[in-house]
Amino acid sequence: MQNNGGLGLDTKDNRRLRGIFIAIIVILVGTYLANFVDFFFIKDRGQYNIYAYGSNYYWGQYRSQGIITLLTNEPIFLILNQLLNLFFKSIFIVQLYIVVSYSLTAFLVSKQLGYSLYPVVLYSAIPQGLKNNIMQIRQGLGISIYLLGFQAKNKYVRLLRFLAPFIHTSMLFFVVVEGYEYCMDKMKISRHVRLIIFTGVSVLIAALLPIATSIIGDRRAMEYSFSSDQSASGLSFIFWIVFFVIFYIYSDKNQYTTFSAYGIVFYLSTYFLTDIGARVFESFLPFILISVLKQSNKIYKLILILLLLVFSALGWYTNHGIIGWSIAGLN
Repeated sequence: MQNNGGLGLDTKDNRRLRGIFIAIIVILVGTYLANFVDFFFIKDRGQYNIYAYGSNYYWGQYRSQGIITLLTNEPIFLILNQLLNLFFKSIFIVQLYIVVSYSLTAFLVSKQLGYSLYPVVLYSAIPQGLKNNIMQIRQGLGISIYLLGFQAKNKYVRLLRFLAPFIHTSMLFFVVVEGYEYCMDKMKISRHVRLIIFTGVSVLIAALLPIATSIIGDRRAMEYSFSSDQSASGLSFIFWIVFFVIFYIYSDKNQYTTFSAYGIVFYLSTYFLTDIGARVFESFLPFILISVLKQSNKIYKLILILLLLVFSALGWYTNHGIIGWSIAGLN
């Protein structure tokens, strides 16, 4: 057995202990996030509370409109609510989703960096992603399940990637990216050309989304305008162009950077076309963070981390912290 620091622990044992430590930390933080303010003070939690105890109603409503409508309105999320409602109160169910989505996502981000603590700190510092765990809870849960399947080595656990869209439909975009990347590999298309073609694909998706959601009965047909935010300053667009240029040129090539690149390109391509592009892009933030932290070039890694911190600071400042992101009056 190889000693590690005189503790008599081999590398595997030491890694396991770090993993347990990180698991305890993220569960404690997730529990705090689920309880740090009055439950109904946070925007959308009232709606999730209704889902938790009324999923039978929503299931029946979507089912009556046809199987396609049911499948496009997150049936697995509805089933989870129905099962948990047999044992727990609705408020606890929503709090459980918060703990699970935050803890699992933060843990999996840390896992990619050898169970270090600083990835957890950085993930928790990005309000644009953190709000998916405490406010847009269904999306946060979908991200965590997809990321679990994405990292898994077991072929059956990897199938979770294809279940995630039935928790939150935005995860379907990840499946589309996987399929697109698979086709491009088979055709041996270069990385640069892939992203150019994908820019056109993104614009096409943005143009067809309003029609598609209306035809299949997706709930977003009534929730989104599918038009650009006229109040947007364009600063975010400029920021992510600068970030993408550095990221694309200097980042190591791996699955995380590939997914991140597609996420950023989709956001930039649809920025002036639809309001749903930013919502989808938020799902890619854990991938972007992992890509940056796994960067081998220390100088560009530092530059990208600093850019992410600027992005985070602007999010905290302009929205008055996570409370500002969350309460109904400051959305």
